[in-house]
Amino acid sequence: PRLRVALLDRLQPGHKTFLAWRDGEAVLASVLDHATPSWAPPASGRAATVARFALLGVEHILLGYDHLLFLFALVLATRRLGALAAIVTSFTVAHSITLALAGLELVSLSADLVEPAIALTIVYVGVENLWRREPKHRWLVTFILGLVHGFGFAGLLGEIGLPAEARGTALFAFNLGVEIGQLAMVLAITPGLLALRRQALGPRLRLLIAAGGLGLAGLLGWFVPWAGLALGAASITFVLLVPRYGYERVVLVGASAAVTCCGLVFLVARVL
Repeated sequence: PRLRVALLDRLQPGHKTFLAWRDGEAVLASVLDHATPSWAPPASGRAATVARFALLGVEHILLGYDHLLFLFALVLATRRLGALAAIVTSFTVAHSITLALAGLELVSLSADLVEPAIALTIVYVGVENLWRREPKHRWLVTFILGLVHGFGFAGLLGEIGLPAEARGTALFAFNLGVEIGQLAMVLAITPGLLALRRQALGPRLRLLIAAGGLGLAGLLGWFVPWAGLALGAASITFVLLVPRYGYERVVLVGASAAVTCCGLVFLVARVL
């Protein structure tokens, strides 16, 4: 059957409706909006399960601004590609462990504990960037903090449920999707940050990156206004200040301070 929410045609384009469809023990989740007002249950079978949960994992990491902020803060202070590879690998291993434990219902933590703890990990990394411009043993710190994020990833799976006949397959596919989204984010921002650190960007390329940042700010602002404003301000600051004052004084300090403030806002909101 195909379900259609006709009321969406009368609401504002930005309105979104969460849909949960129970199929036996599993709950299929989707988000409907003005552009996608209808939904049909996905096809069954192992390949369909892999595709569905992998896509869900990609969406979860790319729309999970707290996880992205944590990764962004880690990349900011990394000087060498080898160190970055170690950090990303340790984060992957750590959250895969707790995601598997929680997804298979071997360990369970309340979201009331996990969500504030994730905010604390963001605050910690942001403060460490300000305190130590080149943090040592960050891969180990990332592993410890990544365990917390794994429980956060498992929260979505707890809401929608894993198919009883393919729990392992769905869990693997979801984790794979998370890794794809995570890797895409790291690969998208790392070259620009390294070039900024080495002062390897000419005026035209700086303006191009700033224009791209403003475009992304407008898109992000449609969904999260304060985040869009922050990204827009950062893009303008980049053009004006980085060529004169350098990467560490502008990008590392400014972005780490912003990440720390965001983490504190998340923490207060989630505790209260």
